[in-house]
Amino acid sequence: MEKAHQISQEHEGVPLFDWVHALVHRIEGDDANAGYWYRRAGKIRHSGSIKEEWQIILTSVEKA
Repeated sequence: MEKAHQISQEHEGVPLFDWVHALVHRIEGDDANAGYWYRRAGKIRHSGSIKEEWQIILTSVEKA
């Protein structure tokens, strides 16, 4: 988790990395901070599980 957080911070402002940053904070249970990063990424928090949201992120990368 620490590495994912570091990488996403290094690429702040890139929507994909901001989305990952949001997910990291969601995993940590920091919903307020996650909300900030979801907004920065132009995304909304997935209503399903963290695992499902990660798969959505991976699928979006594959389509890009």
